[in-house]
Amino acid sequence: MWTASAVYLFGSLIYKGGVQFGESSDIDLVVIMPELHDALARHRWLDKFSQHKDALEIKLLRTLTRLGNEPLVSVVAVTRAEIEMDIHKDGHREFFSSNTFRDFSTSVQTVGLPCMNPQKPTRFVAGAIGFVQKIRNEYLAVSPNGTATLVPYVGSDPLPKRLMRAAAMAAHASGQSQGPGAEHDVQEGLDLLTNYLYSNRSSNPAFRRLQDLLSVRRLARGAHGPVTASDQLLLAELIYDLTLGGTSSGAITPGKSNWGATSVDERGNQTTPAVISGEAGLVGQGDATALLNMPHSSSTAFFADRFAKAFPGVRDTTWFVKPHDVAMRLGELLKPPLAFSDGTPIWWWRGGNLQIERFERLDSGEFLMNYEELRIARIAAVPSASYHRNFVYIDVSAMPSTGLYEQKPNDVERRVSEQGYDAEEYGLYRGRHLLTRAEYDDGATTIDGVLVSTSGASELRVRYITPYNFVIAAANSPINNMDFDHTLEEKLNEALRSGAEGVVEELRGLIRKLPLPTRAQ
Repeated sequence: MWTASAVYLFGSLIYKGGVQFGESSDIDLVVIMPELHDALARHRWLDKFSQHKDALEIKLLRTLTRLGNEPLVSVVAVTRAEIEMDIHKDGHREFFSSNTFRDFSTSVQTVGLPCMNPQKPTRFVAGAIGFVQKIRNEYLAVSPNGTATLVPYVGSDPLPKRLMRAAAMAAHASGQSQGPGAEHDVQEGLDLLTNYLYSNRSSNPAFRRLQDLLSVRRLARGAHGPVTASDQLLLAELIYDLTLGGTSSGAITPGKSNWGATSVDERGNQTTPAVISGEAGLVGQGDATALLNMPHSSSTAFFADRFAKAFPGVRDTTWFVKPHDVAMRLGELLKPPLAFSDGTPIWWWRGGNLQIERFERLDSGEFLMNYEELRIARIAAVPSASYHRNFVYIDVSAMPSTGLYEQKPNDVERRVSEQGYDAEEYGLYRGRHLLTRAEYDDGATTIDGVLVSTSGASELRVRYITPYNFVIAAANSPINNMDFDHTLEEKLNEALRSGAEGVVEELRGLIRKLPLPTRAQ
């Protein structure tokens, strides 16, 4: 898997016998990657290949006696499809068909690279794929002293503009563009990547992490971080898949058009690839990959409408304890869709404030909210004279431990005293096999003594093994106030210790006094 299909020299080192290769010249290589049919596989391959390229830089530094502050090797890493379409990162026409190349392994020199199925791409395909090629080149362009060319992005935009523009071209190439001019609209590209990561967040930890990062950079609550060089490379490879995975508007499908990731069963046997949905070319949950606009002017209006439908006639704090009532009310409040192209309007609040993207009842009778397993004991609907301040309180009973982790005496009690509750994070592979969080992150485990890859076939879960509670409200509720986070957490812990009824009424009074946010969401 890690061996390149072919490596070719080109440029001044071989042109006219190398007479033009000087002290400032770099060594130009075309590296044809092996047949890898999804973004994650290419990303892993390029990351592994970068280690060999770094070692080559050190060797050449000694041979060429350079300073080492600039890369000595320039790598154009491509797929066979890119050679067939003759797409170059800088837009050079007929680069692969008319340039002089020397096969690194045989020293045979030819004009043009072998091409089995020449194709002519649209300008949108060429633009998007050329950008991907450029990002690979920059990712691999690390000098002998470790200076990187592709650096973390820390700007104010959610993603670098050039990346969003390339994604907009991918949207046009795959038939998802919204009309003339949209192929250069950075918002169009940002929405395409957001929708993809949201739809595939459960398929791989890398997608989940990127989705969380992008959500925060789009002004959700959380720790704001940079878009690393590795993140940019993976996003670029996603643009590659989204560009060539379409079926309309001139997008070209390579020889193996099903670029979805293959997976393996418990015994390591290869199974059917992930489903690719319709024209969108997105690996996801059926055909529900495109996000709609939110049908209300703000998240508070959206939540007020859902609240009224779930709790009709409720004008004062009302508790629901019967399992049927709990399931029916929450099923209406949190029915799909919960995510829209312009935001995620309903959030849950307890220190680790996060949007609610899915909610479903499991066969066991528990509920799954995002990736949190919840044995809900009772709920309280808490209306207000101002619809902005409506919220729902949730009481959660303890579930049995997964048994994956060794517990020292008093470990649970210590964590409860520190944070008010205790929980276990784990992975669920194919709905049956439990993985430790470390195994889930690594994407592999052992089953019956056999190493099995679990990437793309496991879900992250959180299980509360002591009583737990939280509140649900609109994204732009007054609760969305950093100055209130500590108070809310203290009150929720108090409710776990001494009973919730009085604390919920106290919370209602405190939330009534909080200032309304300055902007609607």
